[in-house]
Amino acid sequence: MKRFLFTYGTLSNHAPPREVLPVLKKLKYVGDGFVYGRLYNLDDFPGIILSKSFRNKVYGRVFELPDDPTILRRIDEYEEFFANRKSKSLFLRKQVPVKLSDGDQIKCWIYVYNKEVTPSKLIPSGDYAQIAA
Repeated sequence: MKRFLFTYGTLSNHAPPREVLPVLKKLKYVGDGFVYGRLYNLDDFPGIILSKSFRNKVYGRVFELPDDPTILRRIDEYEEFFANRKSKSLFLRKQVPVKLSDGDQIKCWIYVYNKEVTPSKLIPSGDYAQIAA
């Protein structure tokens, strides 16, 4: 069964962090898409807070994950997601529906910010690429 990852921040950049670059090279780009939520600028990286409201969208890219369980574990490490210590995790990994730009919808893993956010750090456009460029 195919597994997918939705990225909306540093993993989506054209110049991703070196420490995770070998892992990202193994992912297959599927297309652009969005999820419902709010995106925050946390200085060195963005964080998403999911929402059921259709008002706020966060834009990103969808990748197919290879059939290699170490890939997701290495991304978990980068995102500081600890499956056995979720309260200590910077991000939580969840599966959510992602709407692709062609109108299709697929379920993807996404890293959701697990700390408090400051409303003043909201990225109104929902697109981190616009401020990271």
